[in-house]
Amino acid sequence: KKIQVAIDKDITRTMPEHELFWAGGAQVGLNSLRAVLQAYAAYNPEVGYCQGMSSICALFLVNAETEEDAFHMFAAFMDQFRFKGV
Repeated sequence: KKIQVAIDKDITRTMPEHELFWAGGAQVGLNSLRAVLQAYAAYNPEVGYCQGMSSICALFLVNAETEEDAFHMFAAFMDQFRFKGV
């Protein structure tokens, strides 16, 4: 529950000028960002979610063909740079 609240708070501030995440109407992008971040928090509960992840994840969503691709890119990035325990 705490993670969902933190994610919901942060995603509306992520790339607010980008057409995919524009808070005034781009719910598809915000919903995808929320889904990927929630999936990552479940996939890696040791890390969970922390402020700033939404900005990194958004870059993958902008460049990925699918939400699933964005998740895999984000997870690989987080694993590669060993953000566990941060």
